[in-house]
Amino acid sequence: EEYKEVMKVSNNHPIFDGIEFGVGLDSKSAITQKVKKDFKASLKNGLRKGERNFINYKMDSPIMTRGRDLKFKYEEEKVIIHWVNKIKFEVITGRKDKDYEELIHILHKIVNKEYKVSQSSIQLDKKLILNLTFEMPTRQVEYVEGRTLGVDLGIKVPAVASVSDRSFIHEEFGSIDDFLKTRNQFEARKRILDKGVTNCRGGKGRKKKTQALNRLRNKERNWVKTYNHQLSRRIVNFAVSNKCQYINIEKLTKGGFNNRLLRKWSYYELQEMIICKAERAGIEVRFINPAYTS
Repeated sequence: EEYKEVMKVSNNHPIFDGIEFGVGLDSKSAITQKVKKDFKASLKNGLRKGERNFINYKMDSPIMTRGRDLKFKYEEEKVIIHWVNKIKFEVITGRKDKDYEELIHILHKIVNKEYKVSQSSIQLDKKLILNLTFEMPTRQVEYVEGRTLGVDLGIKVPAVASVSDRSFIHEEFGSIDDFLKTRNQFEARKRILDKGVTNCRGGKGRKKKTQALNRLRNKERNWVKTYNHQLSRRIVNFAVSNKCQYINIEKLTKGGFNNRLLRKWSYYELQEMIICKAERAGIEVRFINPAYTS
């Protein structure tokens, strides 16, 4: 019954009392919709059984903004974002790394309204950063009727994939040794910084050490996220190249692996990334009992 009450959260909820929201923003609506969506996903993934914890939100979380409030336009060969209250931002794409061409392509599609901008967020961290979310049209891919790619998520090898009607076609993705080596380096640096914060009584010294610790945590989180992006992309590309109609993946719970390993690796995030990329490729992802994925 208490869970049902959460799904009734509205803009008039007392939790919003005393909070000033930006003029012209649909912040309250965006927050309530996100909470409901996250909560519904948590229920689906084992919250009722105690297999998943409640999601926590930080007070300094980025400002959520509706997609309709972000209008992308070309102005003098620059991409300009028109936001609320006649506020405008120029898009700075950063260094020209391997993702630069893809980013320019995406921005062009958004300006031409081929891609639809969804609920996004804006955060201030020395720079003004737009966490952009958008909808891409699903690609129509050629597949063999009923052919399925079974994906095992493991410990020694992060992911192993095998084609259902051609068991000799299989591939391993990632290496736990490489992953844990880098992750343990982050952990060692965090322990040193955390000890420095604990031993520092206050003042500017403590503030600098705390900021350094937070930067390291963000850097670690971004590294894990990038690693999962790479794994999920390779898995979905493997399914596309082998003309699979479905991807079968085990539904993991906290009982599936020991807690220490789960802290080091976000398997749930990897699952979500596989789902997202598979949908864009026109492949359906199905969750099945872990006992029958091998």
